[in-house]
Amino acid sequence: TYLAWVDARGLGLDARQLEDLLKNRARVWFSDGAGYGDGGQGFWRVNLACPRQTLEAALKRVEQAVETI
Repeated sequence: TYLAWVDARGLGLDARQLEDLLKNRARVWFSDGAGYGDGGQGFWRVNLACPRQTLEAALKRVEQAVETI
């Protein structure tokens, strides 16, 4: 599969804060796991089907955004 589930519960952010972190700070669009049911809350669904360079750049932006929390 080209999908990964990322457990973001350890960040201590609610759904709105997670969305802000991803879309506004990291400038990535990962799917909110809550859209897949109650068990998905606090997770991101990441599509890995892209060039490696694109994925690495996106993950670097996420890392930098998380460091600002």
